[in-house]
Order: sequence, then structure tokens, then C-alpha cells
Amino acid sequence: MSDDAERLRSAFARGELLHPLSATTPSLVDLARALAICAGVPHIEATPHVPGLASAIGEADHLLLVLIDGLGLDHLLTEAPAPFLREHLDRPMLTPFPSTTAVALTSLATGEWPARHAITGWWSYLPSLQAAITALPFTRRYDDKALESLGVTADEAFPLPSVWANCPRDVLCVQPSRIAGTTYSVYQTGGHPSAGYGPTREAFEHVWRHVEEAEGATFTYLYFPQFDAASHDRGVRSVEAHGALSAIDEGLRGLVARFEGRVRTVVTSDHGHAFVPEEQRHRLRSGDALASMLRDLPSGDMRAPSFHVRPEYLEAFAEGFRTRFGHAFVLLTPDEVEELQLLGPGPLAEETRLRLGDYMGVSLGIDVFGYVTADGNRRALQQPSHHSGLTPVDMQIPLILA
Repeated sequence: MSDDAERLRSAFARGELLHPLSATTPSLVDLARALAICAGVPHIEATPHVPGLASAIGEADHLLLVLIDGLGLDHLLTEAPAPFLREHLDRPMLTPFPSTTAVALTSLATGEWPARHAITGWWSYLPSLQAAITALPFTRRYDDKALESLGVTADEAFPLPSVWANCPRDVLCVQPSRIAGTTYSVYQTGGHPSAGYGPTREAFEHVWRHVEEAEGATFTYLYFPQFDAASHDRGVRSVEAHGALSAIDEGLRGLVARFEGRVRTVVTSDHGHAFVPEEQRHRLRSGDALASMLRDLPSGDMRAPSFHVRPEYLEAFAEGFRTRFGHAFVLLTPDEVEELQLLGPGPLAEETRLRLGDYMGVSLGIDVFGYVTADGNRRALQQPSHHSGLTPVDMQIPLILA
């Protein structure tokens, strides 16, 4: 193991960073499997934490899974204007690494770790395209061109199928209208129907009608991106972020009361958020000598960038990256990522290994790394709040049962 790998091990040992695998704390992957078992999906592997989660969820004719994007456990416990959610907090969980939406939602869809499902960050490198994609909007990263127009299929981008395709219940996915029915939405739900909403109150009405009109057992997935969007744009402690979360909290309180115990409601998140000062936002510009050593734009995420390096520059890139960014990031090979089990237990799938490229950077704290294109596009680096790392704020998420 390299010095960088040992630095990461030491950070885990000191508790400064949290490893995604824990003997005592369940993960979002465990929750995905427990929910699938409770919903009657066949052939789901019950790893050690799964039976306890399935027992806590219990048997119910109607299951509602609510995902509040960006709501970390730390924020819920200390600052969130969400008394209903705090009142029903069941236990802490860990999200997969990188702690970011595309990775977490794909783990929820597949019941698998990123080591197997191959989504390695908000941006994932697609070998057949020789370019990074933005998985959820299903576009090529550098020009936002729709992947369908480039001949890329969902099966190619997402190698593992969604377990929800095999759910015997009446399944509905409730999402903002701009998301409902998109390529990722159809993949995530296993082809089950989606309902789009505008104002937040419409989301709760969709859920209510789905249960009320159902002739049998149901599974409903309700997704709220508003808190995460406001946290990125204005900061996790902003009036806008707290207003978005308060509306969700109040709406869920009303919905649960309206159901009068007929629906088991499970609420969780995909990651937390941390404010990042300007001096901890690190940039690599397109004209930089280090950037010229790359075969494509960095992929991965802001605290977990992946680099595909030109073969002749492998050593030079590693040396240059560590010289400039080594105070805040370690640089690991895919073999080290696998040995450290950062993307989950077991070996990396071949597709995951290809997507990681030659090196993966890992933030040792809240520092973020961004690539500034030739036209000066640096929108992500201008955001005050970020995630995707291994800090407790990034990794700890709540499990709420009502």
C-alpha cells in the first residue's frame, strides 16, 4: 500500500473520516435490500444488517419510501427545522462512497454497492464513449448532449438492473415533473410508472391517491431534491434550504396523520452537506500542464475525482497532483480503492475499474476539487455547500420510520 493509502487508513482510525462499511451501522445498501424484501421482491441477499432493518420496517400493505436529497444526520440533529422527522428518527445509517446522489440512488435501485453497479460519482466515465457522462440527466459531461442521441443506452450506462422491476406490488415513483419519466427515472424504478409534481403539496396528493385508489399492496417512492438544490445554491444553513425542508417536514406530518396507520413510511437521504470556504475549493484549469496529461475531463465527484491519464504521464501526473493537492487529497490506484473497500465489499467489477481510470483522488476533509473548462465554466466550484466525501457530515444519514 502507498503512503497515501496509509494516510487514509489513519484518518479512518482517528475517526476524522468514516469508512462506508461498518459492523455496527447499517448502510443505504442494506436499507435497499430490506425494503425490497419487505415489498416482496424475490432473490434478495440478506446481508448482516438487513434482517434487523426489515424487522424495524415490518409488514405493511402499503410502503412509502421518501428520499430527502442532501439531509445529513448531523444537520437533522442540530439545525434542521424538521421536528416531525427528528421525532421519528430510528437510527443512523451510512451512505455509499462517493457520498453523492447518483451513487446513492443507483444503490437504492440495485441493492448493490458502487463497486458492482459502476456509478462512481455525479460524473462517471463511459469507456465506450471515451468521455464522462452525467448519469442522472443522462448527458455527456462536457457539452450536455443527450446520451440517447449518441447511441448510449440505459443498459450500457447502468450495468446492473433495478430490483424494482421484479416488485410484485403496485409501484409508483413520485418526482418533480422535470425528472419524472426521464431515462434514469425509468431505469431506477424498473420501468414502473412515474408521476410528476410541481409544488411540493402536489407530491403528497400523488402519494395519497396512489394508496387510496390501489386495489392491492403498494410501494411508493417519493423524491425531494429541493433541500439539496437550495443547499448547493445558497448554503445548507440558508433561509432557502430551511424553508424547503420545513415544507417537506410539515407535509409528511400531515400525510402520515391522514393515512391513520395504514402506510409504513420510511424516510432517508443520500448524503449530507458541508459548507466549504473558498480557500478549500481547489481548481485544475483546462490550460494547466497537469490537465494536459489527462485523456478526458476528470470524472467522479468534487471530493472524489477520478483521472484517466495518458499512459506516458502516469508517474508525472501522480507526482504533480500530490505536490499541488496532497495536503488535502490522497491519490489512489484502483487496486488500492479495491483493497481499502471504499466502494463496497469484494472486488471491483471490471466496468467499475474501467470507469475509475488510473487514479482516484479522495478528500481528507471537506476540501473539493473542480475542473475549470476553457470557457471558464466553474459553476460547481462557486456553490457554497458540497458533499461526496468521507467526513461524518457527508456519510451519516438518518433512517426515519413513521
